[in-house]
Amino acid sequence: NTVGLMIPGLPFIGLGRNPHIAWGGTHMRAGSSELYDLNKLKNPVVTERKERIKSRFWFDKEVTIRESDLGPILSDRPLMDPATGETVAFHWMGHKPSNEFGALLAANRADSKEAFRNAFNTYAVSGQNYLFATKTEIGYVAAVRLPIQPTFSSKHA
Repeated sequence: NTVGLMIPGLPFIGLGRNPHIAWGGTHMRAGSSELYDLNKLKNPVVTERKERIKSRFWFDKEVTIRESDLGPILSDRPLMDPATGETVAFHWMGHKPSNEFGALLAANRADSKEAFRNAFNTYAVSGQNYLFATKTEIGYVAAVRLPIQPTFSSKHA
């Protein structure tokens, strides 16, 4: 008993209503990614692996991929300027486990403001602003998971 806007092929209503609650939203444009110079952090963990890139009708290419505990290292790529001496890692919340489909399915079944808010506990990216209304209340949910700054974390500070 849910109606509203649905992206074809996805099993949930993104914006809509059920018999208990109605919701709408906008994209948050939240900063869910950051770049870090690993040279400025204490004890960053860096791992390395080899990957073979297969090409149809051409030679295969083997590349070395380096990753840190904050995410993949981008400064190894040809588009980055190696003259800076920085080892730049890309930290994105989308690299961590999350469950956006489950969150939106739970929101579709919500029958109270608590159920709607709790539905987004497993939601991470991309950040969404949700405004919802029950028969007696109106509320807001910031559905996003934002990175914790390493300067505030004892692991990297």
